[in-house]
Amino acid sequence: MPLSKTQRITGIIVLNLLYIIILIYLNFDVKTTHDNTWAVMRRLQRTKIRLQDGGEGTPDQPDGTAEDANEARDKGATEEDFRVGDLPAGRAKRSPSPQHPSQPPGDAPSPDTLTPPGEFLHPTTDAGTESKESRGVVEDGGKGRMEDLLLEVTVNATGVTLSVDGEQVYSMLNKTRPWGNGTARLHAGIHLLTLHQFTGKVMRSDLYMTWQPTSEAQFLAEMNRIQDGRLLVIMGAPRFLTYVAEETLDSIARLGSDFVEGLSIMDSWCFVFHKSGKVFSDAISTSESTPRELPDVSPLSIAITVPRKPPPRCKWYDENNLGERATFCETYEGYGDFCRCEGTPWTPDPSKGPDYPMTEAIPLAIVTSRRLPNVLKQVSQVWASRGGKRTPITLFVDGHSPEARDLSRLLNVSVVEHDNPVPPSSMSRVNAHIKFTLERVFEEYSKADKAIILEDDLDLAPDFIPFFQQTAPLLESDPKLICVNAYNYNAFRHTAHDPARLYRVHGVPAYGWMVRRTIAREMVAMWPAVNQSVDWDLWLRFAMMGSRDILIPEIPRTKHVGGGGVHVTGLEQALYYNKRPLNSVANVTLDVKAAEHVRYMKTHAAAILSAEVVRFQDHPCKVVPIPKHQVNRTFVVYLDQPNEGQNSSAYFVAARCLGFNDRDLHENLMLMYTAPFFGNQLYLVGCPNSPFCFTRDPKDLYRPSRDDVTYAYKHPFIKGVLIRQYAMRVRPQSLEEQVALDNLNAYIVLEGSQ
Repeated sequence: MPLSKTQRITGIIVLNLLYIIILIYLNFDVKTTHDNTWAVMRRLQRTKIRLQDGGEGTPDQPDGTAEDANEARDKGATEEDFRVGDLPAGRAKRSPSPQHPSQPPGDAPSPDTLTPPGEFLHPTTDAGTESKESRGVVEDGGKGRMEDLLLEVTVNATGVTLSVDGEQVYSMLNKTRPWGNGTARLHAGIHLLTLHQFTGKVMRSDLYMTWQPTSEAQFLAEMNRIQDGRLLVIMGAPRFLTYVAEETLDSIARLGSDFVEGLSIMDSWCFVFHKSGKVFSDAISTSESTPRELPDVSPLSIAITVPRKPPPRCKWYDENNLGERATFCETYEGYGDFCRCEGTPWTPDPSKGPDYPMTEAIPLAIVTSRRLPNVLKQVSQVWASRGGKRTPITLFVDGHSPEARDLSRLLNVSVVEHDNPVPPSSMSRVNAHIKFTLERVFEEYSKADKAIILEDDLDLAPDFIPFFQQTAPLLESDPKLICVNAYNYNAFRHTAHDPARLYRVHGVPAYGWMVRRTIAREMVAMWPAVNQSVDWDLWLRFAMMGSRDILIPEIPRTKHVGGGGVHVTGLEQALYYNKRPLNSVANVTLDVKAAEHVRYMKTHAAAILSAEVVRFQDHPCKVVPIPKHQVNRTFVVYLDQPNEGQNSSAYFVAARCLGFNDRDLHENLMLMYTAPFFGNQLYLVGCPNSPFCFTRDPKDLYRPSRDDVTYAYKHPFIKGVLIRQYAMRVRPQSLEEQVALDNLNAYIVLEGSQ
């Protein structure tokens, strides 16, 4: 029945009052959820239009628009009814502001520490046991079966929490540490929780500190490894957009998020959905529109119900020899093809690896805490390496981990759990676990003379095992060697060419290293105390190395793939570790003879004596007086650097401008650094105290000025640009702009050098 004119006018007045109420609500408690405000605003808009037009339709009658499609999905439409990825009209799209300020000052701009994900409070059933949940029965305190999962989420500037059916299963709150002149919020970033779609149990939890570089790539990789159908909860704690690229936002939008491309850097956000399936909640709490550097944000608290969804039963689950694997894959996530449902899952097989003549079996100790999917990858890389199938492997886990026990049982490798008494998320805890591993590996293998220590954030070269097998005799016979490293800090594309070449250096045990039992015992005796806040490797270098050397390859046999941690910042990962090569040649015969102490010293002393002395007539970052193509000549640069403990600005400028490692003084032998600069051997020698300083002409020594150091810092040889993009919320011009999240100014800041 048509509405009278008086009824239409009265309706319009009432709707306008509702608009005002919503505007006040949004200004004082700025919280928008996929399930309420969008739907309310759409209904109000359609009702107002119909009243103005005098229409007869009902407010909720579908009209075929994109908004109605979104509303239909909210009401329970299936994936076939609505294809996610069609972006609703009016959503804010990030684009650079015509004028943008420089990076706004704030707390923790230069991150470096990866905190383990939040406390996993939900009890986990060991794989292999059958529960009521696995039989399809979920009970609530004797009240009968629960049809839905109840998820309660909080996200704000102080951290995040998640509860499932009234039980808190994840919490990370107030994780901070001093950083420069401010404070770093270690709980900031993207929290990704994978829940079993039927039981609601947490299968995996990770924090990606996307306020620093490289973490975004790890987040995307993890999303690809998760099986379709899992229930995902993504929580974005403020500052999580600092290093998130537009492409990543687009990919999340294609999963069904309406809000992700309209977020500001200080907003709180939560996205709940089945992977490759339905969206259940897309909620934000927007930050204040103030000129302050770090505006406040209201806490985001949501409670949603999600229907329990029985997982698909993969065909291979019923195979006799894969039942235990099936239980594992329905308990833990992040293992990609190892647990894939389609076809036959990938299975690493040690028996298929190539053989290798070995005089001794050197045990491999993999040091881990939570990166168990990467441990699986490492084990498969070892088994694919020549001699890998005859290399005993043990996982040394920091803490108690049913997942590690279950994985080791599937792989048929041993596992040792460390009841670590040191508080988590500290340098001292890492130190304690490395010490524990170094002691226990020789207890587990009582007849072994050597062991390989491997961190869990590394990729391995195809000749990883042969590299250590070939260098083991020299480590045993040469008392001047303290260990063998698989890594080289001075290896870059223009300084690492020969996979057979070895160097002797003073440095730190790092990223896959082999040590003898006697040296390990000496290390443990000199280990830093728990109350000493110092990296164990740096401590050992200065406490016990003395005049002894470390053997390293010209081309590394490991590659660091972490996204920032206790030892490596995200900035270092992006600008240094990602640029170091990994050997790709499987069959390499190392030139071990050339690395013998006496021969090595004579060879390099003779090379330096006959080398062309390079004097920097201009700043070396402006003019590099050394050919950038192979000419089969040797060059030496003498630096005014008496020792490692004093001013090393000469080395810094030379390394920065020639593409050596300028972050520290690793990989030198008595202040002599060397690498094949574009195929031409180049030496950097600290004078006057290095035994390799063969000049007496003071004009040969390079002494940079303070301006030279500043210029080198801004114009490095190894260039890299990091794109830091963020949006700040501004005062909206209209209610529609605020609801559509269009009240943003987007900025792009380029960091690094081009």
